[in-house]
Amino acid sequence: MKINHYNNSHKGHLPVRVLQHNIISQFENTTAEFLKETLGTVNAKKLKTEMVYTINSDASNGDKVKGPFVYNKTNEIHIHETFLAYLWCMTYSLYIYSDLLILGQLDAIDERKLLADRTFNYALGLIDNYSDWDKANIPNPEVYDSKLAADIEKTNELFLYGFNFVLCHEYSHVDLGHCDAATRGFLADLERKEFELEADAKATNLFSDGIYPDNEAATKYGVAVALSSLLFFNSKVSKKIHPDSDVRIMNALNQFAVEDNDTSWLIACAALGLWSNKYSIELTWDEKPSFKKLYKYLSVQLD
Repeated sequence: MKINHYNNSHKGHLPVRVLQHNIISQFENTTAEFLKETLGTVNAKKLKTEMVYTINSDASNGDKVKGPFVYNKTNEIHIHETFLAYLWCMTYSLYIYSDLLILGQLDAIDERKLLADRTFNYALGLIDNYSDWDKANIPNPEVYDSKLAADIEKTNELFLYGFNFVLCHEYSHVDLGHCDAATRGFLADLERKEFELEADAKATNLFSDGIYPDNEAATKYGVAVALSSLLFFNSKVSKKIHPDSDVRIMNALNQFAVEDNDTSWLIACAALGLWSNKYSIELTWDEKPSFKKLYKYLSVQLD
């Protein structure tokens, strides 16, 4: 049986469009008092409350992946549909890969693995060249067979937490006055990098305030997936104006006080392995007493 979530209120070209309303709701409910607490920032910084959503009308003019950003001249947060598609696909594949790792089935040839491979390859392809999402053959949140419902719904949950962390990061730039500083003049690369670290820490604090027992695992896992997904845009983890990708992951998970054998560390390790395969970078893998120690062992090799 096919499940179809599309209705006329969903604007866009790619199937991730069906989560538009969920994205806004997730952001507005980051914490119980989020809307009330952010009102002062919205008024003081003149931040537009409505986000700009850029869609792809067809494959010919589709943009490559571009993450959310604050446009300083208009004080608007911009969201690109292609980034949402990329992040959803990365979330699905990383979730399936980590689940298969835990079950000891990653090397098995079964439908879940094949679908994860297709989804992962589509996500990687979006980094360089836009292409349509083949809904008949690649898992997606819009239309799918009911037998995939459990994996799709779990992916939706993790995706919403992960993307919300990215949105909170952008909001934090506004709240911390970074956008004001950028409009006043030139910023040195070191200063920009410091701003990124501060925005990450602020976003993590916001998330920590919104954690309760029922959403704790999904919150931390979603953030790990989102930050891990950013690895794949470059063959080097070090960035000119952003903190090293592996450091951002470690900072967030440490700030959340994630336990050493939590699945969040496993997905970060898996992402490093997939990233090293994509760019033909050799990593040494040794057995370690915890997923966190393995991640730190791999991360050191990237310095």
